[in-house]
Amino acid sequence: MVYAKCPLAEAYLKTNRKDKVFEQYEVCAEVLNDAESQLHVGLTYLDGTDFEQQSLRSAFKFFRMGAENGYAPAQRELAKLIDALEDMGQVGKEALVDFEEQWRGKNNSDREPLSALAWMILAAEKAENKWFYNAPAITDAQAVNLLKKFKSKGNVEQAEKQAIAFKQEKLMQLAQKLLSDSAYRDFESIIYPERQKGKVHARMTKAQAIENLKQYKMSIQK
Repeated sequence: MVYAKCPLAEAYLKTNRKDKVFEQYEVCAEVLNDAESQLHVGLTYLDGTDFEQQSLRSAFKFFRMGAENGYAPAQRELAKLIDALEDMGQVGKEALVDFEEQWRGKNNSDREPLSALAWMILAAEKAENKWFYNAPAITDAQAVNLLKKFKSKGNVEQAEKQAIAFKQEKLMQLAQKLLSDSAYRDFESIIYPERQKGKVHARMTKAQAIENLKQYKMSIQK
């Protein structure tokens, strides 16, 4: 088992309290919203390392948390899990619907579920295009290699639209945190021109707006 960086868990590892390690990883994953820990916990539930049997619902939950944070390895594992459930036939598809409904209800989300292919497209994206996520901006090499297989199994055009919509949503969430109300409305008119049509005059191109937001975020982090 490859361990993620979680000071709470590392402290117990050093004192050989292995019974407490996984519990602390869950704290890092759920309370601290650490994407690496979310992936680690999801994989642990999936392979049953610390348990008598697999727990697909919990694996889905933690992979989804990491995927929503933009962590490429979590997006890749979520795509693989969705694909595996769909390949299980009706039972797997019903389980997937159940997992998705529980996730959306708990997180008050009305966004339609992304396909396995859409998640894999996001995981395989270049690192420089991931700057607005909470998680480290990396490119997942395994996802890049798997993407060809996933493209052969799904609707590529629809999956790409889903991936773009997901990124737009995350961009707007970041903009809402960083920009003033008036600047946010300007930004929204550029990212979603149909929402503010006739209300706000966009003073820059989409590329310029995104670059400005990126630079603003970087200046705050320094």
